[in-house]
Amino acid sequence: MDNTQFDDATQREIAQVIEEEAGKKHIQDVTSGHTMRCWETCVFDAKSSTLSSRESVCFENCVSRFLESSGII
Repeated sequence: MDNTQFDDATQREIAQVIEEEAGKKHIQDVTSGHTMRCWETCVFDAKSSTLSSRESVCFENCVSRFLESSGII
């Protein structure tokens, strides 16, 4: 798409939206990657419909470490 057809204000708005969406995608990618690492580290029986208490504690600790290191909480 050729942005030269838009005025300066519209071009800035488009650039801002693109930057915000890129930031959201980055957060989603990081979160998804960490969730997969926690899953692979903590879940031993993926065939079960529930987590064991050990798996649950491990997953909670793993996610908590991620949130703390990310400054999310």
